[in-house]
Amino acid sequence: MKKIDSFIFDLDGTLLDTVSDIKEAVNYSLIKHHLKERTLDEIISFIGHGSMHLIKEAIAGNDSLFDSVFETYYKYYENHFNVFTKPYDGIIESLEHAKRRGIRLYIYTNKPYEMTENLVKYHFRKDLFSKVVSIKKTDRTFKPDPSLFLKEVEKENISFEDSFYFGDSEVDIMTAKNLNIENMVSVTYGYKTREFLENFSIKPKYLIDDAREIKDIVDRVYN
Repeated sequence: MKKIDSFIFDLDGTLLDTVSDIKEAVNYSLIKHHLKERTLDEIISFIGHGSMHLIKEAIAGNDSLFDSVFETYYKYYENHFNVFTKPYDGIIESLEHAKRRGIRLYIYTNKPYEMTENLVKYHFRKDLFSKVVSIKKTDRTFKPDPSLFLKEVEKENISFEDSFYFGDSEVDIMTAKNLNIENMVSVTYGYKTREFLENFSIKPKYLIDDAREIKDIVDRVYN
């Protein structure tokens, strides 16, 4: 690789630690419907496939309540999505380092559009990302399907061969594969363990334990 074209990032568990706010919103909606609360580990296991999947797993077969639980969850989270959420240590300095090198930065997340836009606006400077791709209520495709991202960045002329994908889950590994990105970087500081990521059927090319290691990837190419 002569240069890096782009870095594409997952959001939850990769750029931002969001799980505490998600847990609060899920359990608020479950309690409202007299359903069993979920532990942090359970919530983590449900994350990655989008909000609808999250609630389907959380209600544990009480499918008749899905619409009401989901609506309650969405409204609560819409107003409490940034209480405990914060960037992972070292992530902002790493993003800024890559940006200074001329690497374009993107986000591709299964998180709802409204929350994503507000979180990115709050935690990162305005011009840091070239494009943020998230899920609107009318969207019916989700990661690991790459079609929404490809549609949104069609005019960006991304060289996926010269790009890296960063994520914390098996969904991200599959997304990178579906985008034909060989440089898949799985982060172990997110919501999946190193053991899980190492033993997934598709192996990530790199594993990093600290967000500051993103700077090392940049420097190995440019120094």
